[in-house]
Amino acid sequence: IGLPKMNTYPNFVRWLSKVVDWDIGIIPLRPDRFNSAKSHLKFLEYAAAGLAIVCSDNPEYRRVARHEHNCLMVENTTSAWLGALLRLIQDPPLRKRIAHQALLDVLDRSTVQVNHNTYSKILTFAEQESF
Repeated sequence: IGLPKMNTYPNFVRWLSKVVDWDIGIIPLRPDRFNSAKSHLKFLEYAAAGLAIVCSDNPEYRRVARHEHNCLMVENTTSAWLGALLRLIQDPPLRKRIAHQALLDVLDRSTVQVNHNTYSKILTFAEQESF
């Protein structure tokens, strides 16, 4: 599948929503030094896209992920991953419920509108410090 010519992030998201019809997003993350510096952005993106999420059980995702509430968190074993994926495939109500809850959590905690005071404070501080 060819990517859009205009490869800005908003264009990519629009293209993605038109081209793919995904129900489940997976976020495997091996515990190592490089991955320990990653953020939970992929979780937010998948939640905003309305996907049921299966993610590695690690400290970064525990900041936003709650097992069986807004995702399925799994150990990094083949059997755990296969079990979680099969569970979501075979249980459409669970898949829809955790996808919906993940979206609600993003809307409740992670939008610009919800965090505008924090962003304003950061920008005001940066302006005062002349970064």
